[in-house]
Amino acid sequence: MDTCIPLYEASITGDWKTAKTILQTKRDLVRYSITEQCETALHVAASAQRNTESTEFVQNLVRMMEKEDLVLQNNTGNTALCLAAAAGNVEIAEIMVNINEDLLIIPNRKEMMPLYVAALFRNHDMVKYLYESSRKMNGHVICFKVGTAAKENKAMQLLREIWKAIEEKPKIEIDTILRGPSTVIGEKRTYPSRVLFIAAEMGNTKFVIELIRKYPDLIWKQNDNRQSIFHVAVSHRRASIYNLLYEIGSMKDFITSLKDHEGNNMLHLVGKKIEKNQPQDVPGVAFQLQRELLWFKEVESIIPANIKNQKNMAGQTPHELFTDTHKALVSEAEKWMKGTASQCMVVAALIATMVFAVAFTIPGGYNQHDGLPMFLHEGSFIVFVVLDAISLIPSSTSILMFLSILTSRYSQNDFLEPLPNKLMAGLATLFLSCHYDDCF
Repeated sequence: MDTCIPLYEASITGDWKTAKTILQTKRDLVRYSITEQCETALHVAASAQRNTESTEFVQNLVRMMEKEDLVLQNNTGNTALCLAAAAGNVEIAEIMVNINEDLLIIPNRKEMMPLYVAALFRNHDMVKYLYESSRKMNGHVICFKVGTAAKENKAMQLLREIWKAIEEKPKIEIDTILRGPSTVIGEKRTYPSRVLFIAAEMGNTKFVIELIRKYPDLIWKQNDNRQSIFHVAVSHRRASIYNLLYEIGSMKDFITSLKDHEGNNMLHLVGKKIEKNQPQDVPGVAFQLQRELLWFKEVESIIPANIKNQKNMAGQTPHELFTDTHKALVSEAEKWMKGTASQCMVVAALIATMVFAVAFTIPGGYNQHDGLPMFLHEGSFIVFVVLDAISLIPSSTSILMFLSILTSRYSQNDFLEPLPNKLMAGLATLFLSCHYDDCF
């Protein structure tokens, strides 16, 4: 354990200097698993973030490995090439394929070839490379899946080439290709780790980070509902723990693809209604709804494209579940927004009325001989006129902002940006009008 954890950290960060020191002492570690998922250092490095350090790490690592070591599989049957395909690390894939081409035709336990995995995660450059490399090999069936990409010329061109190759296959092989494997990578297991999940639920980031740093495999742990700590963090809106997904490289694609016992993916969990007893640090119902919508958009941006519209066991997509469970919050937000806008518009109208009246009530009156203001040549009078005009502009603007809020359609997506922005603009201009009104 004392050796595996430093080697794991070096592999995921591309720190070859540290890894070299470890491997020179225990050379057999290049082919031994260093995680509970039975992953070697090559597996970890292949699924890390795409950068120069990771590529150089793999180049140096494979020099210490035998050709047969590259085909080692983890407990879900994925080779390092499968993980690189999911991560989109084309350079790393090239390094491994150049040493052992057999990697191209080794499926995982779900019978997914590396080419299929690359297509599943929409890594088009990887798909192109693996397809071209696979074409050079004869007598092998390559399982492949192309997602909806009608507007992408490259994907359509590739699809035509693949279909042309499929037509030449025997019917049995064609049926196998068309039927395709399951769309979920990795097997789901339940790991009782109560303390870890309580910490994730409560948002105890420091505790979780310390545990993961000492036991990196904890990111794969699942509770009784088949949810990882990141799924729990999303369910309870713990942004600090959720953000750790950005630090584990392309492994996040595998974790975010997991489903719980109800068939919910991570985006479904955002759609579930937040517990009422959970403290809210956002004032105003409308801004609470905006926070929920922002959560949905954020998680939607990080999960693989192929699961964004997947249905759970109840037959609902994430968007449908979110809309259904947030109907009451949308209704409350509408009432709150209308009430706030109405009250603020009354204040803005009073200020505008006063400012408009002042414009026709000149201090000191008019000169009876020429009709000009008595204090026309006084410096303070010029300041008065300017401040009055300036105050009229923001007060009128705030009235228009609040009026546009009251006449909005109040759809769910309006609370993401349009309505909150209008409210903030109305309050800002109302504050300015009050400020200039006090000046004169």
